[in-house]
Amino acid sequence: MINISGEEIEMMDVSDVDKHFYSSAHHQAIWKNCGTDLIVVAFSERKEPAPAEFFAREFFEKERLSYVVVRTLKNTWYLQDDMGELLSAIRLKISESGAKRVVLFGASMGSFGCIRSVNALRPERIIICGPIASLDAKFERRWLSDYRELLPSYEGICQEILPFRQATDVIAIYDPRDMDARHVELVEKHAAVQQIKIAGAGHMVLQYLRDSGVLGKVIRLMLEENVKIEDVKAVIARSRKENKSYLLNLSEKLDRRPRLQRAVLDFAGLRFPEDIAVKLAKSAYHARQKNLEEAAQIILDVVSSQGRRSLGVELGKAISSFAANGGEGTRINSAIKLFAAATPRSRGTQLWYARFLRFSGAYDQAFAAHEQFMGGDTFEAHAHIERGLIFEKMGLNYAAREAFRQALHYAPEFPPANQHFTRVKHMLEKRGVVDRS
Repeated sequence: MINISGEEIEMMDVSDVDKHFYSSAHHQAIWKNCGTDLIVVAFSERKEPAPAEFFAREFFEKERLSYVVVRTLKNTWYLQDDMGELLSAIRLKISESGAKRVVLFGASMGSFGCIRSVNALRPERIIICGPIASLDAKFERRWLSDYRELLPSYEGICQEILPFRQATDVIAIYDPRDMDARHVELVEKHAAVQQIKIAGAGHMVLQYLRDSGVLGKVIRLMLEENVKIEDVKAVIARSRKENKSYLLNLSEKLDRRPRLQRAVLDFAGLRFPEDIAVKLAKSAYHARQKNLEEAAQIILDVVSSQGRRSLGVELGKAISSFAANGGEGTRINSAIKLFAAATPRSRGTQLWYARFLRFSGAYDQAFAAHEQFMGGDTFEAHAHIERGLIFEKMGLNYAAREAFRQALHYAPEFPPANQHFTRVKHMLEKRGVVDRS
């Protein structure tokens, strides 16, 4: 669960069943009445592995705010049939609290929970971060595997979600370059939206604010009765150079300018000397510069000090860069063992492990690792591209072309999908294999 404590977000679960005022096979909810004029109803994010944690509960406790926090147990996007019963139970708690103001708050899947609950809970404001306003498969496919079987249920209620039946203040925090911008545009068709744009934050905008050290302050400002969006934007702008995510995103954009990239990473290292992501970004940099011993030593030091806590996308990127630039997997064996172990990990982490295996020439193993995250989720187009690259390395160019075609189908505007498909298509045509699709 996201716990906004001071300026930080931490994770904390609530295991006491008697704290759940609502519990079913699909959803759980907890609440606390602090006697405040404001009550915040928060919807938890998606999480791998499920269930999601209770979102922001510790922040509400610290601020002594009345709250209701809801979570799904299987990443079902608040689509299960008992949502009507759950929302009725939440309305009773709001009434019991005596609060005069109701604000809904959520990020990603939680933002969809907010939007779908507006007409039932009638808040004065919703705060949506990395917002998702529609699950229509023609509009949004990133997490389709979560709710594919529930689409008939969604299609039956989507007309009841938007437009809002009463005036509702909407604050949206999002990256204007991310796919989430389309969802903000959709909400704007039905309500005035106060927008807080954070370029480079990607979908995980709350993570970006946490890394800036201003998350708690930003949330407090947005919960004020008369919120001033310009004040919120000013806080975020002032924190940018102290933001780990900003520095790492900037570093990635400087791949072709290694001197500047090294300067950015050195600054990040001074600012965040113990941060795993910064250390591993430096390892990837050294690997690209063919400083393989230095790259390997950073990986080994991180794994030695952090153990399983280091298993994630950042480590996957580091070992992939190491292998792509000629590093031997045996040199970083302790890191590889983490990925090889049958432990829960995100699809993104598994994707980078498959890439490491491809760069290492272990194509059958790469394909097997890759199979574990195929499906209609966040990495759908990326997954088909990775599959195509594995096929290509195995000399199966026809199969590679069809994999790239699938990537292009799922993400027509994603440049790598088009580039890989066109490249292999032309290569096959030179050999007389004409694409008649």
